[in-house]
Amino acid sequence: MKILGEYINPRKNLAESFSAYRFLWILLITSALMDFLSTVHFMGTKCICLEANVLVRFLAYQYGIVPGVFIGKLLQLISAVGFSSLSFRLSPLILFSLTVANLIAVAVNLLG
Repeated sequence: MKILGEYINPRKNLAESFSAYRFLWILLITSALMDFLSTVHFMGTKCICLEANVLVRFLAYQYGIVPGVFIGKLLQLISAVGFSSLSFRLSPLILFSLTVANLIAVAVNLLG
């Protein structure tokens, strides 16, 4: 695949990312699971309308709390895979940023 004049091999980039940054992938999946659980708890005990993420709020209203939050987390993980496929070099930044965002969301869900 060629983007902006540069050849990119998405499969190779993703395979290298999984291999080189395995710990970051595990952290991302763990933080996504924690965010999923804390968001479901937050929405179940308080209100869907208090969810700050517009897409997750919409999905929760359309499909229910658990399926909506699950779809939102699944989309986040798909985006991590997609961006890591496009750039092996930027994979750590992408994975770390998403992990931090998930951990902030967990803190807000549990403390807010």
